[in-house]
Amino acid sequence: KKVIPLGASGSSATQLTSSSEVSSLASTIVAYADDTTSTSTSTSEVRSALNRLACLQINLDVLERTGVARAVRRCAKKAASEGGDAGLASVARRLLLKWKDDVVTEDRLKRRRLRGGVAKK
Repeated sequence: KKVIPLGASGSSATQLTSSSEVSSLASTIVAYADDTTSTSTSTSEVRSALNRLACLQINLDVLERTGVARAVRRCAKKAASEGGDAGLASVARRLLLKWKDDVVTEDRLKRRRLRGGVAKK
């Protein structure tokens, strides 16, 4: 599985737009994670943002620059806490695992390219 970075067309405007989209989705998740009363951001809004993030192919640079992974981790912890939404926590944890797998795959591809494309036996 190859991770296709956002803005793969080479256009910096595409990259910027994609980063801003990720930031926008992350702000919804942060609002939920920071809200102690859980009234301003509904779980359905957060679940929708998490599902949208899961559909995007996000490279490591965008994850680091936007801080979205940190926001999703905080969201998962809050949702899993006492009286939280277990389904929402599950969606957030699956997204974190997906990103972790994508980063490992991207790292393997980089190492393979550095070795000249020869796989170890």
